[in-house]
Amino acid sequence: MTVRFPPIPAAKMSEPQRALAAEYRSVWRGKWMPADGRLGGPLDALIRTPEVAACVSSLGDIFKARTTLPAPVKSMAVLMAALSQRSGFMWEAHVEAALESGLSNETVSWIASGERPGSLGPKEAAAYDLLTEISRTKQVTDECFERAVGSLGEQQLVELVVAFGFFEMVAMVLALGKVSPPSAVELHSHSC
Repeated sequence: MTVRFPPIPAAKMSEPQRALAAEYRSVWRGKWMPADGRLGGPLDALIRTPEVAACVSSLGDIFKARTTLPAPVKSMAVLMAALSQRSGFMWEAHVEAALESGLSNETVSWIASGERPGSLGPKEAAAYDLLTEISRTKQVTDECFERAVGSLGEQQLVELVVAFGFFEMVAMVLALGKVSPPSAVELHSHSC
């Protein structure tokens, strides 16, 4: 397989690229770095535009550690974005954390199948329904909005939609780089 974004030799990196590469290698992202010198995941593409890469990393850090979303709701948004974009890499990178966040194996299996999970708490149900509706119709009905804001509140509702959009954007960068998961995970889009 051809690597679309091969490693940039250190001697050819700009100072902002060197700083980002060092940061990527020193923090949690290092877990997913291949042994061949690439940064891994979306980072090999993003490093080519350091200012954008820094912004993407900052937003990702918010969703990793500083969001007000309950962990199962955030994990649901990530898995739904992976499914929506058919990103096996994103699914594999996040499915273990989703299970650790409190999503059941059954719920994860339902999401993977593109079907609405049977037993969800009120926040998870509101999040699933809203993300499904916005993904399929590019709209949010008043009824769906009221149910979601009633369950999540305004701040978490906005964070949910921004998180979903963020992870869809990252999945698109993964597609641009043709980044595959280490295993043979294959997802079929059901538009959530």
